[in-house]
Amino acid sequence: MLKEFALHALGALANSNVLCQQSLCTPELFDELMTFIVDEKTSVNSQTVSISVLLNLVSKNSAGQMLLRETGCIPVLQKLFRETLTKSEIDFFNASLKEKYFLWNAVCNTLAAAVNNPQNKENQTICSSILPHVQTLLEARIQAEIIHPLCLLIGLTVAGNTPVKEFFISMGGLDVLADIFTNLAEDSRQNMPSAKMAVSVTCVMGLCIAQNQQNLILLLKNNGLKLIIDSFSASHNEIVGIIVSVVLQNCTIWAEQFLDKLLAYVSNEVSEMENQGRALGHLKKTKETLTKEQFKREEDEEQGPKTESVVGDSLQKDSDQEKALPKQCSELGAQIYHPSANDELESQLESPGGVVTAPEDERRAQQPPKEEQH
Repeated sequence: MLKEFALHALGALANSNVLCQQSLCTPELFDELMTFIVDEKTSVNSQTVSISVLLNLVSKNSAGQMLLRETGCIPVLQKLFRETLTKSEIDFFNASLKEKYFLWNAVCNTLAAAVNNPQNKENQTICSSILPHVQTLLEARIQAEIIHPLCLLIGLTVAGNTPVKEFFISMGGLDVLADIFTNLAEDSRQNMPSAKMAVSVTCVMGLCIAQNQQNLILLLKNNGLKLIIDSFSASHNEIVGIIVSVVLQNCTIWAEQFLDKLLAYVSNEVSEMENQGRALGHLKKTKETLTKEQFKREEDEEQGPKTESVVGDSLQKDSDQEKALPKQCSELGAQIYHPSANDELESQLESPGGVVTAPEDERRAQQPPKEEQH
């Protein structure tokens, strides 16, 4: 009894003061606690107190998480977790199991603190071995005393750890959570504890499908978001309103993560298509060229022989002739109004009386000049 009092005091010091927590995180204390826990003479209550001290030492303390792993405490805690409560005992839960339940709850919380806040991937991988037993307990009778600790343990074990998420989903854990949520949602309008448990389940489901494109798509395809919202929105209770806001916040997070994944997927697909397009670019151009030539040939066959070049040559010739016409007219006018010397002589000889009245040049000088006609 004195030892239990001392352990209570140490646990309270570690919980209330960071410096005390760091001073107590020694391999010697962890070994002493493990020795006391596994001793067959140790009572269930003393085991519970000892594990509570471990919980206070590892909570929000990476050094405590590491010591818990290196001193071999995690396997001991896992063994207690499996053996303290079984599915058959939960189905017939009664007052005689309360003492064992407190021990189991302390083990569950300590394992949860060992894997996250801060996240510890090594401890997550080690603790993932108890997830099948967790699923077995989830399939038992739905009770808040069981659902809440298990949801906490599952959520922190899978958070930010893709391999552990895939392991939990592959063994059907997410399907079990979905079934539990459906049952709780149907009862949540009349039963507030069921509504609170449903929120815990949705939080775990969110952690399980976070950054998982396949599960996000399935959630949207099966109208899962609407089901979640409609399950709570019918109530006007203030607490239910808070629950709805939490669910909507989770939905927003899911939607944003899905959008990011979708954009990344589309970008990747476009890049692959561009690469394929470059590789097949020459073949595509050749195909387009052949298609255009075939279409042009078929069109020419329908319209008959071409006359465009002949007409073009004719129009070009006419244009050249029009350009040369002023020059020809000018030369012709010069010939008409500037007769040759023989013509001038014949004109003088044929004048009346055969007398030349004036030389041709003088007569021209006396006459007014005539305008040239073209």
